[in-house]
Amino acid sequence: MPEGPVSVDPQTLKDLLDAEQFCRLLGTAGQRVEFWEAYCLLKADPDLMRDEISRIAEQVRNFRPAEAGTPVLEKLRFVRSDMGPLVHHLRQLMAILPDAAESSRMDLTIVFIVASAQGREAAVRWVADPVTYRDEAGLRVRVMSNLVNTYRRALLEAHIVASPVELPAAAEGAGEEEEEGGEALPKGPDPLVGALRQAERCQELLQGTNIHPETWELLCLAVSDGPGMGAAVRELRQLKKRGRPGEFAGAAYAFRQRIDTVREQHGLWIDRLRQYIAGLNLTGWDGDVEGIVLGLLVASPQGRARVERWFQKPREYLRLSASFLGSLVTRAIRLLNKLRQEREEEETEAPPGPDTGRESKPAFD
Repeated sequence: MPEGPVSVDPQTLKDLLDAEQFCRLLGTAGQRVEFWEAYCLLKADPDLMRDEISRIAEQVRNFRPAEAGTPVLEKLRFVRSDMGPLVHHLRQLMAILPDAAESSRMDLTIVFIVASAQGREAAVRWVADPVTYRDEAGLRVRVMSNLVNTYRRALLEAHIVASPVELPAAAEGAGEEEEEGGEALPKGPDPLVGALRQAERCQELLQGTNIHPETWELLCLAVSDGPGMGAAVRELRQLKKRGRPGEFAGAAYAFRQRIDTVREQHGLWIDRLRQYIAGLNLTGWDGDVEGIVLGLLVASPQGRARVERWFQKPREYLRLSASFLGSLVTRAIRLLNKLRQEREEEETEAPPGPDTGRESKPAFD
């Protein structure tokens, strides 16, 4: 079967986004729904599911407990009993396939397999005799790789566009050096402080595991999907404190899938940007600051477009890029100071005791 470029079908992308939103909304109330479950529910009864998504979103906006209605819960129980065992064995099979074991691909691959009758029939055959059908399953996964990667990129871009955070055009008072078309964020509380706080807390929770996300990866997630990131952090904190054996590890593994998606989407671009910045000899460029500046640039479509101009004409943009990055370094330092100030205030106000929920440590150290 020929492998070539895959175009994004707008309806499929909308269905995937709606399924993700359903998972996120129920996740805020501790009701775990898997991606494949939500997608299958949506394909079975799209009108019911979209009405339900709107209803639950309204509950969340009004600070009421997010809870699915009885009709959807009944359909969810049927989907789980009907296809849950198949998906369980399919995950085990895919874990040993070289092109599917990478965690960030697995969920989306499973969605595309179980969403069609033909895919389910093939999966039943594979899991019934995995030794005989391993090569057939591996070939199908390889053929699907372009489709999976295309929609992974489309999903991440859709998240970023839905929650754009524009970058400051230059440091205060540096309008003379501003690049063409730049706009500063409005005055007032910096919206990035909350995103950085989420990233910091996630790093704390993952200490002691084999998952070591970089600051730019977490910041990109927090900016593109703040509610989803917040739900993931709350789940990790709860399971780390009171979860049963293996639950925290499972949630951490699921979160790593999201990190892997960001890394595959932007990792090479970040490596190239690091090489470019290395030639500018910036001052104040250390690990924490670097992670924040890279995150600010990659999390914004405008930031990525600006950097692409630098790549295309490095000499022409040398002075402007150095000036702009210098302003971001200044902003990153201010954000770190703000985080540390908030941490000190929280520790001062927190009552003494072993269960404060946070360790005493500087941000991102």
